[in-house]
Amino acid sequence: MIIPVVIAGGSGTRLWPLSRRLYPKQFIPLIDNTTMLQNTISMVNGLACKPPIIVCNQAHRFIVAEQLRQQCIEPDAIILEPISRNTAPAIALAALHAVNNTDDLLLVLPADHLIKNAAKFCEIIQSVTKYAKQGKLITFGIVPNKAETGYGYIKQGKKVTQNIFNIESFIEKPNLTLAKKFLASGKYLWNSGIFLMQASSYLAELAKYQPDILACCTQAMRGAYADLDFLRLDVTAFCKCPQDSIDYAVMEHTNNALVAPMDLSWQDIGSWSSIWEVSDKDKTNNAVCGKVLLEDTKNSYIYAQNKLIATVGVDNMIIIETADAILVMHKDKDQQVKNIVNKLQNNKENSYLQHQKTYQPWGNHYSLVKGEGFQVRLLTLKPYEKTATQCNQKLAKNLLVVTGTAIIHLDNNKTIYLQTNKSIHILANTANAIENYEATPLKIIEIFCGDDIELQDTIRLKEIAQAFAEYLQPKIVIVGADVRLSSAELKQAVTNGLIASGVDVIDIGTTGSEQVYFATKNLNADGGIEITASHNPINYNGMKLVTKDAKPINANPDLLAIKQLAEQNKFILNTVKKLGIYKQQTNLVAYVDHLLSYISLAKLTPIKLVVNAGNGAAGHVIDAIEKRFKQQHVPVEFIKINHQPDGMFPNGIPNPLLLENRADTANAVMKHKADMGIAWDGDFDRCFFFDETGNYIESYYIVGLLAKYFLQQQPNAKIIHDPRLQWNTIDIIKAYGGKPIMAKTGHVFIKQRMRQENAIYGGEMSGHHYFRDFCYCDSGMIPWLIVLQLVCATNKKLSTIINNRINAHPVSGEINFELAEPKTAIKNILTVYQNTALVVDNTDGISLEFNDWRFNLRMSNTEPLVRLNVETRSNKDMLKAKTKELLEVLASK
Repeated sequence: MIIPVVIAGGSGTRLWPLSRRLYPKQFIPLIDNTTMLQNTISMVNGLACKPPIIVCNQAHRFIVAEQLRQQCIEPDAIILEPISRNTAPAIALAALHAVNNTDDLLLVLPADHLIKNAAKFCEIIQSVTKYAKQGKLITFGIVPNKAETGYGYIKQGKKVTQNIFNIESFIEKPNLTLAKKFLASGKYLWNSGIFLMQASSYLAELAKYQPDILACCTQAMRGAYADLDFLRLDVTAFCKCPQDSIDYAVMEHTNNALVAPMDLSWQDIGSWSSIWEVSDKDKTNNAVCGKVLLEDTKNSYIYAQNKLIATVGVDNMIIIETADAILVMHKDKDQQVKNIVNKLQNNKENSYLQHQKTYQPWGNHYSLVKGEGFQVRLLTLKPYEKTATQCNQKLAKNLLVVTGTAIIHLDNNKTIYLQTNKSIHILANTANAIENYEATPLKIIEIFCGDDIELQDTIRLKEIAQAFAEYLQPKIVIVGADVRLSSAELKQAVTNGLIASGVDVIDIGTTGSEQVYFATKNLNADGGIEITASHNPINYNGMKLVTKDAKPINANPDLLAIKQLAEQNKFILNTVKKLGIYKQQTNLVAYVDHLLSYISLAKLTPIKLVVNAGNGAAGHVIDAIEKRFKQQHVPVEFIKINHQPDGMFPNGIPNPLLLENRADTANAVMKHKADMGIAWDGDFDRCFFFDETGNYIESYYIVGLLAKYFLQQQPNAKIIHDPRLQWNTIDIIKAYGGKPIMAKTGHVFIKQRMRQENAIYGGEMSGHHYFRDFCYCDSGMIPWLIVLQLVCATNKKLSTIINNRINAHPVSGEINFELAEPKTAIKNILTVYQNTALVVDNTDGISLEFNDWRFNLRMSNTEPLVRLNVETRSNKDMLKAKTKELLEVLASK
C-alpha cells in the first residue's frame, strides 16, 4: 500500500496579500473551490492508498485539521514541527511514523503543486512502484516545455526501462542560456520534489549520509505524544536537528535513486503569474476571480475577494484585493512581492502575518471592524467546542448570538444560556468562556469596548508565566516592566500567573531589562521576567526571560518548550494549594552601586553630557547616577532631553539606530556645546554615542574602546566579539595583551561563550556590550560610564579618540538586501572568493579575509535577506571598490 505524505510547510510570501505567514498559499483555494492541500490529497484518489500523513508547522495545525474534516479525510497523522527544518527531517518524521506500523511505500507530495491530469499522474506512480518496493528512492522529473529559470533540474542518466532512468546529476536553478540548452538536449527534467520510496529505504540512506538528522528525528519521535488530532514532537530533540533538503541530504549522494519522467501539466504555484498561467482566461487573455468588470483590459489577473474591481485600459497587470490589503503590479514584477512582505514585517505591520480570520482549536474569529476604543469580531464555534477562558482588566464586551445556542461561563461557576438574537454584556475584569451547545456551528458577534490593547495579551502572558513556572520550577522570580502603556497590565498578568503556580514574586517596579538581570543575581532569585518591547513600535509589547544567575533562555529548546506548554494551557502547578507570595522591593541602590564600581569618580573632570532617554525607562537611572555624582561633588553636567517616561513616546520610538531618531541628540550636543551625547533604546540595554560635533559613532568602534579599557586593567583577559566586523577589535585586543575570541552573533551565543571562557567583556557591532561582572549580561549603562571616564582621563575629545580607529579600519556599515535564494547566493560568493582568501570562517554565515580587506555575508534567520559587512585596513577607496564588487557578484547570480 501507498501512504501519501504531504509536506505542508512554507510561507508563500510571493502570493501576498492572499497568502500570509499564518495562512499560507497551501491552505487557500487559488485555482478552484478547493485548497492546494485538499487538491494534493485528492490527486491520489486513483491509487490504492492508506490515510495520509501530513507534516506541517504547528501554527497551521487547526487549519490543516479543518480542511481535512471538510473533505471527510481521517489522516493517519498530522505531525507538528515546532520549527521548520526543511524536507529531509520532515520526510524522516513521516518515515519513522510509518515504519513503526508497516513498511509501506511513502508518496511524498508538496502541498503547493498543481497537476491537472490526476489520472495520468496516478498511472505514472503505479508504473514505478515495483522499483520502490525493491528499495529504490524514486523521484519524479517533469518533462520541460520551456526554458525555465525558476526550477532546479535533474539530468537523466542511463535508461533502466522505458519510463525510468538513473540519475546523473542535480542542477541548481540555471540562468536563461543554460536553461535553453537543457531544453534543447532533451535529457533534463524539472525537479518536482515528488518522491516514492519505502520508509525503511529512506531511513537507511539518511543514516548513511546524514546520521545527525536521523538521530534527532528518532529522538523527537520517541518523545512524541498525541494532542487532540495532532502528533507533537519532543521539542528539545527536534530543535537540535540540522536543517537540510532531501536533495542535499540524500538524493545527491545516494547510488540508490532513480528518476521517472512525468510528461503532464504540472505547475509549482509560487507566484501570481504562475496562477495566471494555469487559470481559465477570456478571449483577451484575462483571468478573473470574484466581482470584476473589465474595459479595454488584457493579459491580466484580477482577484476580488470583497469589493468590486473595475479596470480600464489595463494590460499585463496583477490586481489582488483582500479585506485589508490591495496589491497592484505589473505581471513581470511578481517576484518582487516578497520585497513588500519584508517591508511590512520590518515596519511591524500585522498584514504580512495573518488575515482578519484567525483559526483556533474551537473554530475561528473574524475581525469585522476595529476603531479607537472598540473592535467587532465574528466568532464561529465548531459543534460542542468551548473557547479558552478570557479575562481583561480594561475591556468590557457584548455578545450577540447570530445562529445557534451558546453557554456563557462566567466567574463563580455561573452559566447563562443564550439563544439566537439574544445578547449579554460582560464587564471588564470578568473571566468568561463560550461553549457551543449544539451539533451545528455557533456564530456570535463579539463587541469589545475599552482601551486599545491586544485583546488577549493579558491571558496570553499569564499562560506564558505559568508555562515558565512549569518548565523551570522556580521558587522566586523577579518581575519588572518598561514604560509602555500596556506594560503595567501585562506585568500584573505575569505576576498572577506566577503566583497561581506557587511562585513567589518580587516586583522591582519600572525598570530596564538589565535591572531585572541584576536583581535576579543580586537577590538570588531563580528567574526574571521583564515586560518590554525595547525599541519596537508603540503598540507592541513582549517579555524577556532569564533563569537563575540571569542566564538567558535558549530559543531552542527552552523557549519553544515554554511556548508549547502555554499553548496547551494544561499546567500541573495549577493544582498547588499554596499560592506564591507577592512583594514590591526596589533594588536601585545596589544596582547603581554596581554600575559605579566600573569607574573611579575621582578621575572624572568637568564635562557636559547630553542624555536622551527617549521617553523610555532610562530616566530614573540617569537621575539616580546624577544624584550620586552630586553627593560626591563629581563635576558632570547632565543636559536631559526626552527625559520623562512616557509610553506614548511623543518624540518618536526610542531607537537611535533609526536615522530620524538621531537628530534630537545631535542637535542638543551642538546647541549646548556638550562634550558628548548618549541615547538609549526603550529598555536601555543599549546605548549609542555622539561626539562633541554631534556625529553619530558606529558601535563597532566602541567595542574596541571598551576592550582597551578592560585590558589595561587585566592584560591577559579574554574578549568575545562577533564575526561581522572585527579587525579593529582584534588589533586593539592584541595590542593590549588580550585574547580575542569570536562567537556567533546574538546575545545567547555571546553570553554562553563568555561563560565558557570566563571572558571579562564581549561586544557586538549592534551596540550590545556584555560584562563578566554583570552576570555576563548586556548593559546600556556601564558603557557610557566607562567612555565618560576615558574622555576625562585622556583629556581628549571623543572624536579624537575614535577617529583614528575609524581611519585605521573603515567599514561599509551593514548592507541588507533581498534575494530569492540567499543560501545559493552565499554559496556562489564563496565559490568566487574562497580560492584567494587567506581565511575562510563559517561561524556566522561566511567570513573571508584577504591581505587588506575582509567581509562577512550571512543570512537572516527570519527573512529572505543577506547581510553584508565589509572592512579594510586604512583604505576607504578599496572599501568602496570591494563593496561595489561584492554587490555586483551577488546581483549577477
